[in-house]
Amino acid sequence: MDPFMGGGEMIMDVYQQESSYAPAPGRFEAGTPAIAQAIGMGAAVEYIQEIGMERIHAYEVELAGYLVKRMESVEGVRILGPSGGAERAALVAFVTEGVHPSDLS
Repeated sequence: MDPFMGGGEMIMDVYQQESSYAPAPGRFEAGTPAIAQAIGMGAAVEYIQEIGMERIHAYEVELAGYLVKRMESVEGVRILGPSGGAERAALVAFVTEGVHPSDLS
């Protein structure tokens, strides 16, 4: 008998064209749907739409520019990637002389 609901540990393997189910009783224990998360996602999308993606992007570019400018003044820090502006995402990769990356994290 095929399960009536998906999720949890009811799947054994998933392929592009087919899937196989776990043996009973696991195949019938699909778990709780992520209802709260789906509602929260909807609220998050509405919030982002209210602000506007253009404003969010502009603020991210501004913050990344500020971070790069401040980090460039730190001795031993080298910024990787474009120097700024529209070419840079709000993600700044860098390396430091004499400090292991895991010691910074």
